Amino acid sequence: MARYSFLGDKLIRNLFYADVFGSIEAGLTNFILTLYLASTYHNTFYLGLNLGLPGAASLLIFSFSAKVDASNKKTVLVTVRSLDLILMGLLVYVFLTHASFLVYLIIVSLSSLAYNIMSITLSSAYRHGISEQSVAAELGSVTGTIFQVSNAVSPIIVGVVVEVTHDLVYVLLPVLVLISLQIYFFGRIPSLSALSPKGGENYLESLHKGFYAFRELAAKNRLYLLFTFEGIAKSFLMGGSYMLVIGLLFGVKFFAFKLGLLNALGVAGTAAGTFLAGWVKLRSGAHVYLLYTLAFSMDVVVALLPVYPIILILLTLAGTVYYVGSIHRSAYQFVSIPNEYYARVSSFTNLLTTLSGIIGTLLTTYLGTIYTPDRVYLAITLGATLLTGTMLASKTVRHSKLEK
Repeated sequence: MARYSFLGDKLIRNLFYADVFGSIEAGLTNFILTLYLASTYHNTFYLGLNLGLPGAASLLIFSFSAKVDASNKKTVLVTVRSLDLILMGLLVYVFLTHASFLVYLIIVSLSSLAYNIMSITLSSAYRHGISEQSVAAELGSVTGTIFQVSNAVSPIIVGVVVEVTHDLVYVLLPVLVLISLQIYFFGRIPSLSALSPKGGENYLESLHKGFYAFRELAAKNRLYLLFTFEGIAKSFLMGGSYMLVIGLLFGVKFFAFKLGLLNALGVAGTAAGTFLAGWVKLRSGAHVYLLYTLAFSMDVVVALLPVYPIILILLTLAGTVYYVGSIHRSAYQFVSIPNEYYARVSSFTNLLTTLSGIIGTLLTTYLGTIYTPDRVYLAITLGATLLTGTMLASKTVRHSKLEK
């Protein structure tokens, strides 16, 4: 099969271009918001709130999953991205007027909800043209690499602009342009009819149907079940991990520069791992968990020796190792869900994972204000290492094949 053959399909090509611009925009936005809060409040719990409350708002995505199944995907994608364009414009207003933290949280929470609706609709739209594990892994490798490269480059760009202009507003303007380009490419895709003919359930009906479909799938595919529940547990442990690492830098000289370099080099490692996932073939669940265990072991060393050069080097290597496994794991889960239930089932599992991550993030970042961030980071990384190492004892993990 020719590499990147998915670009030959008009639908997938336009979705891919929109996905690329969205990845670049997300990379810029993520670091802009992190830098704004970290430099303003110097508090790990505030960073946790910035992650947790928008995450809580995104839980409402499950209310929309059935409607996504039953809606024209083109209409949903154009609508939610247009809404996000308005919200980012309001964020420019917040930065200019120094509006309260509460106003800021409301805007970013609504933006998080809009972005998550877009993401699940985009994945559902991809399913109209992709059903093979190898193609899904290849597409995930390319789009994931672009997203990670954007996250690696963005801190340097943002840092330079802020140092020159002393204002974060200027780096928000390209964000508005990138969202506009994404709307343009979504507008070029053909109308996509519903994969599921029925929709409009209320929240509890959608929750019940999502759970029922998940239960049937999990009963037939134990590796999918283990991947899902281990991911939920890991989300609880590691949801606030980056905020704790940032906490190690509070009060140090050249805070903004060191935070930018930490983010850039750390994400460069995940970008390398995401790219390598398109070339490295993992055959079983054991291969995934071997990589995960190695990556979390490096995080433990960071917690034990929180020296800046060690943090940079080991987090970069850990990201590379982790994402080689993560892309193959995600691709396996992607093709395991039947088309007609994709949005509903993925929303149900994302609900559990997001809720677990919110609780874990708020708890660990709060503990980071009571104890030192390095002590809390050591506890959660040891827990994550133990969790993934234990998964290797499962016969399902060791013997199940990833290729479907």
